[in-house]
Amino acid sequence: MTTAYGFAVRTPTDMLEKARRELERFEAAAKSSSSDHACQSDHAINFAITIAHLGEWLFNAYIAKHPNPGTWLGFRKANKFTEHMCDQCSALQDCYEIANGSKHTKLYPHVAKNVRQTAEIKSGGSSIVSSPVKPLVQPIVRSLVMGDASSTVLRIVSKQGGSKLAKSTFRKALKFWEEFFHQHSSVIAKL
Repeated sequence: MTTAYGFAVRTPTDMLEKARRELERFEAAAKSSSSDHACQSDHAINFAITIAHLGEWLFNAYIAKHPNPGTWLGFRKANKFTEHMCDQCSALQDCYEIANGSKHTKLYPHVAKNVRQTAEIKSGGSSIVSSPVKPLVQPIVRSLVMGDASSTVLRIVSKQGGSKLAKSTFRKALKFWEEFFHQHSSVIAKL
C-alpha cells in the first residue's frame, strides 16, 4: 500500500526509515551545545508521533493488500492492532501517549496507561517550575530548571513516580519495530 498523503513517506518501511531519521535528529539535538532546547523537544515529539503511528501504517497496508478476510495477526481494526503492539512494548506505549498528549494537549483515560508527564531537566542550580494540565489524567509538563541551562535532558515520568530518559525509551520503541519488521519481513516486503 502506498499513500498519497505522506509526501515521500508512502509505505510502512518508509515510515520506519522516517522514525530512524527522527531519532537521529533528536539525538543530534541532544548532543548539541546549542541553547535551542526547543529543537530537542520538537524532534522528541516528531519521533513519538512517527513511531506511534507505525502500527496503523502496517495494519492498513496489510489490509489493503489482503481485504479478505480483513484481519492481520487476529486483528480486524488498526487501533486494536496498535493497542496490542503497545501492550508488547511499554516504550511504544510511552511514545503513543506522548504522541497523543502532544496532539490533543491531554490524554484521555483509555489512552493514559504509563506516562504521567514529560520533564525537561537542565543542568546547573536548583529552581523547579511546574505547570499542571487539567484534568488529572493529562500529563503534567514540568521543567526542572537548574542554573545556566547549558544542557537539557528530556525524561518521561511514569504514573508510578519513576522516570526514564526519553532517549532510552525511543531507542527501545524503535528496536521493537525493527525486530517486528524483521520477523515479518516476507509479508512487509510486499506492502
